[in-house]
Amino acid sequence: MISLLEARIKASELKQLIIDGIDPKQHDKATLQEKAREQNKDKYTFKAIALEWLEKHSYNVGNNHYKK
Repeated sequence: MISLLEARIKASELKQLIIDGIDPKQHDKATLQEKAREQNKDKYTFKAIALEWLEKHSYNVGNNHYKK
């Protein structure tokens, strides 16, 4: 639960977005997507994907190649 003051501040912020011509719902969605992208940015690097592939296919890869 939020306090009355916090609710008034949030309402004021949303009104300002509307005045600026920004849809508050779309703004919140974009903000959440940006946060998710920021949290997952290291998850989808080439190295991370390659290591995941190597773990799944290690039984087909020889020891010399696996160590590289």
